[in-house]
Amino acid sequence: HAEPSTAATRAVQRDDDAAWFDDVYPHLHRMACVTAPPDIDPHDLVQDALVRYLQLDDRDSVRSPRAFLTATIVNLASNHRRSWTRGRAAFARLGRTEPARNEYPSDLDDLDLLPPREQAVLYLHYVDGLPFAAVAELLGCSAAAARKAAERGRRHLADVIEEDDQ
Repeated sequence: HAEPSTAATRAVQRDDDAAWFDDVYPHLHRMACVTAPPDIDPHDLVQDALVRYLQLDDRDSVRSPRAFLTATIVNLASNHRRSWTRGRAAFARLGRTEPARNEYPSDLDDLDLLPPREQAVLYLHYVDGLPFAAVAELLGCSAAAARKAAERGRRHLADVIEEDDQ
């Protein structure tokens, strides 16, 4: 029997890639929404993570593209958040107030106070229902580190809620 043509093989691969991306994109977008600082569009984080993945010299060495992209989104969000924090500090040094972000704040705004890794761990474990081992695999850390990040995040949220109640 004849081997499939190279063009046909590429077409099948493109279809497989498109199906995989359609499957994983909602997860990546939710992760970007959870971890993005207020001034960054989550779609931009997903796109930047995809660009970094596509620029890898050896994508075949990546054991789990979904985990690579998830960890990259969290790292990019952390980098943007550091820049955002430095910008806020610069406004304060100049004696200017930062433009208002939200006229109608909610308790969910308290999540913005957490570092992106803690946000990601809390979201993946408590919202998506993933065990810490799976969270750790997606974020490229150990299960113990994921548990510790969840503990820090819960403690920080409890402190914020306690301050609000006083």
